[in-house]
Amino acid sequence: MNYLKTVSVLALTCLTTIHAVAQSRVAPAQGPTGPRPVGRSGWRDQTFRQMASFINWRIGAPASAFEGLTLLEAATRIDQATLGYIEGSNKQWVSPEIRKPFDYNLTPAEIATVKNSLRKFGVQVVAYNVDAFGSDEATRRKVFEFAKALGVELITTPQHADLAAIDQLATEFSINVAVENLDPTALQGRSSRIGIRANSTIAQPVDKLMVIGVINSAAATAAKPLFEQLYRQNVKPLFITVSTTDPINPTADLVRSVDLLDEAMLPVLGDYMVKRSKLLPIRGESELSPEVKQQIEAAIPKNAPAKPMKPRKLLVVDARGGHPAISNANYALDLMGKVTGAYEAVFSNDLDNLKYDKIRQFDAVMLNSTEVDVSGDPAVREGILRYVREGGGFGGIHAVSWSAAFWPEFMEMLGGSQGAHRYIEPATLKIDDPASPLTKVFDGQEFVWTDEYYRMADTGLQGTYYSRDKLHVLLSVDFEKSPDFNAGRAPFIRQDKDYAVSWIKGYGKGRVFFNSLGHTAQSFADPKMNEFLLAAMQFILGDLPADTTPSAELSAK
Repeated sequence: MNYLKTVSVLALTCLTTIHAVAQSRVAPAQGPTGPRPVGRSGWRDQTFRQMASFINWRIGAPASAFEGLTLLEAATRIDQATLGYIEGSNKQWVSPEIRKPFDYNLTPAEIATVKNSLRKFGVQVVAYNVDAFGSDEATRRKVFEFAKALGVELITTPQHADLAAIDQLATEFSINVAVENLDPTALQGRSSRIGIRANSTIAQPVDKLMVIGVINSAAATAAKPLFEQLYRQNVKPLFITVSTTDPINPTADLVRSVDLLDEAMLPVLGDYMVKRSKLLPIRGESELSPEVKQQIEAAIPKNAPAKPMKPRKLLVVDARGGHPAISNANYALDLMGKVTGAYEAVFSNDLDNLKYDKIRQFDAVMLNSTEVDVSGDPAVREGILRYVREGGGFGGIHAVSWSAAFWPEFMEMLGGSQGAHRYIEPATLKIDDPASPLTKVFDGQEFVWTDEYYRMADTGLQGTYYSRDKLHVLLSVDFEKSPDFNAGRAPFIRQDKDYAVSWIKGYGKGRVFFNSLGHTAQSFADPKMNEFLLAAMQFILGDLPADTTPSAELSAK
């Protein structure tokens, strides 16, 4: 292979694409399902992470798709496409520094270098392609030993001779083997460790399908019916590779394929999440001790700040998330409605309630720390946006900014996305709008509050959603009185030192409220915080008018 010549040509053609993709990158953050891998970015990765977590379908790319590049050079391109998995190949060199094929002849030190380098990119070798296992048992064993040392779960190969011997090693090493375009009849008598690799153009899915190859962006769109069929037939685990056939600008083509693949898979994820939601009980009173319940009850306002114009119904969804204070929040929301008569709280995690024909029966919707996706189903997406645009109310507590972090329209409506956070910490909060009826309880006085603070990004795609040009900020961190708040490095700092924690905004004819506080139980055992929350409920329900003029406009005046 003329490595240097090929790389020089590809490098020139990829520079523009790499720069463009890099503009959308955001710094790593702590996600609801654990730390986001270093180097991973973009809003598409959330879809694929959930496909892996819930449906056991992992989406990656073959390193060999980037002809002329080494494994580690290809890994950077795959990371830029927001994919977390890679298929290595024994026909590819490791790196410019390790000019050796990616195979069992690597030393333990070189294998460690590969693993450490990929870890920095946030890319995992989940599959390993070999052009042949070898004709003798000793050589085949070396292939499996190498795969095991890498942590590979799947070996792919065009070879299908001596399946009995391969099957025996696959069982011994607990590594699956997928043979390209294998006739299903050849699998009779074989263990579940042996399966099939096929392109997304296959006519009919088969039970033993382990790998689907999507060769380019056109194939990604055309694969939508196949994914739906595989999902109905419960084919898993499944590794899906998305590739590129563009020799001029393969990175850009891979990004296009990833975007189209996301759209093709969304109905599958959405259907799963809706079915899952119907089995999720609401968290609440039964999870609280008598002492905690008494603290919440003592902190509930006795009167609502506004008289309801009519009987109000508030839908509360928690998606059975992991935050312990969800139960406290639900209990407080229920009691506030009952004690003050401001609304009737209806608790349900059934996502069908967010579709347009059902969501209209509610005056407002409150998502309570729903850190897991609630918007995969296209009908749910349409229902939420149309409902709020036409005059409905929408509220979110704490982890809601994570619950649709791969859906730009939701983040635009909410006014924020995800939010890097490091630990529970104290900060001094200032009242940005003391004249608002929502903040009246604080009487314009700053106060110290301990919580898990979200820091909205100020760079990249994620940094476009939070802005005082769009939002009416209610509470924010007083940076001068919270000197440690801006300590560290990205993503935990903003250059403008603007850390809002709660805001309201108009969206079409509707009303939106978000409060990133609420990680701790104290949030719902504090009388002032509960009075603030009740006023916010009445705002989104439509009974308490409040100025939603963006803060930047007010400052300019």
